Amino acid sequence: MEDCSFDVASSRDQTRWLSFEVHPERIIVESNQDGFNGEDVAQICRTGGSWKRQQHGFVGEKGIGFKAVFQVASEVRIQSNAFSFYFLYRSDGTVKERLGLVTPLLADDPIPLDERPLTRMTLIPNNTRYENLVAHFDEVHPTLLLFLSKIQEIKITIHMPLRRTTITTFSKEAPSVATPADLTLLIKKVVDEAEVFDIDPEIFRYYIFRNSITGLAEDEARPGRDGCEVVLAFQVDERDCPLKSSQYDVFAYLPVGNLGFNVSFNVCRFSLC
Repeated sequence: MEDCSFDVASSRDQTRWLSFEVHPERIIVESNQDGFNGEDVAQICRTGGSWKRQQHGFVGEKGIGFKAVFQVASEVRIQSNAFSFYFLYRSDGTVKERLGLVTPLLADDPIPLDERPLTRMTLIPNNTRYENLVAHFDEVHPTLLLFLSKIQEIKITIHMPLRRTTITTFSKEAPSVATPADLTLLIKKVVDEAEVFDIDPEIFRYYIFRNSITGLAEDEARPGRDGCEVVLAFQVDERDCPLKSSQYDVFAYLPVGNLGFNVSFNVCRFSLC
């Protein structure tokens, strides 16, 4: 989603969102991004040759990221405004079936005009156990939104057997103008259709510090780029006192891992040198 544009949503003052609706027989991923153009379709079909290698602020450069969906899906249907196509892939099938990884098939169900802009991807799971798929979504934490500059809301709807459905929404409230230390609120709301009463949302408070670094050694994966932006997020309580942890999540747009750091704070109202 960091690679997408949300100019239409921004011009309409709409929340920029991403949603997942998980069923045993399908996973529906939707977003109100601007939508695909012809070059986007060509990029998603090929492997290698990514346009991101010489671009700043985009994740990935190998040109294979989208293909990761075939670890859990045997069919992927894509609808993005006027574009409608799909992929069929079997890793243990014939040569033709394996070529489904990069061979799009034309479909005839574009997004209706009154629903645009909208991009929808429907994944038909392979033999991956449904419980394992759901477990991946259970691991999503609201801190993911701290390091995504475009998405403001993520909604995950899980349909379990016996008609039980849970809807988890992560949202972000951040200042419109950047300051040296931005206080950002992350809000997690869970609705369980089996519960009679609503569950109060959880609110997480973070101070965000950003710093641009230049003069880095060149990497062959990113020719011509010698800099990056480092973003640090520190959680505080309602009195602005730091909630110190011995383990911190590391992101490169997406989660990398959970590592140990030594971080020193003043008593409340910490400062970063």
